[in-house]
Amino acid sequence: MNDKGRQVIIHYSREDLTGRLICYEIPQEEIVASVNDLRTAFIILLLVLILVPCPIGYFVANRILSPIKAIAEYSKQVAVGNLRQKELSDSSQDEVSELAASFAVMVTNLRE
Repeated sequence: MNDKGRQVIIHYSREDLTGRLICYEIPQEEIVASVNDLRTAFIILLLVLILVPCPIGYFVANRILSPIKAIAEYSKQVAVGNLRQKELSDSSQDEVSELAASFAVMVTNLRE
């Protein structure tokens, strides 16, 4: 605490040329304010890094899983003997659409 009643950080250093001792007095609230600003920026960055990828991940996972769920439901209906359901349609050109096409061929062959 300095003579004005403020909390301060004091730093001493010796000047190389003259050998004099130099005293620096920095108010503690200035240092704490810098640390608080840094902490606030870190918390905001952390929240952005957590909250932004979550909806994106949900969207991607849902886009991947919805055709698989449709094929699973389709295969359950075939398993109980329902061969009169409409064919699965998938406009993508990936492995899941190949699986849907294979199921459609299988059901067509079972109908005959």
